[in-house]
Amino acid sequence: MSRYLVIALAVAFAFSSTVNAQEEKKKKRGGRDPEALFKSWDSNSDGKVTLDEFKDKYQARGKMSAEDTFKQIDKNNDGNLTLEEVKAWAESRRKKGDKKDPEKKDPPKKDPPPGEKKDPPPSK
Repeated sequence: MSRYLVIALAVAFAFSSTVNAQEEKKKKRGGRDPEALFKSWDSNSDGKVTLDEFKDKYQARGKMSAEDTFKQIDKNNDGNLTLEEVKAWAESRRKKGDKKDPEKKDPPKKDPPPGEKKDPPPSK
């Protein structure tokens, strides 16, 4: 009995350590908070993020380069990112993420009750 308790505690500890490490990593990157993300990119705290500052901090997570991502965020093409631009970009990414969320899918279509006709197959 005590052996199972020790194993259960060890598994719980390992799981919590992994979750904590992931949360710390998110905090360092700014997590999902656009203001924290902006502050982490704005290394000289002048209220704007240059391409050089962005390239120093940005960690590519997809196919886009740092330069392409910067251009995507910089809506007014002035060569600097503002907090407002970063917030708008983060919001658009959040909306895209919601669309990809498997739990937000429409429920699968059910077969009709016995005795009811199914839709006929499309004609050729």
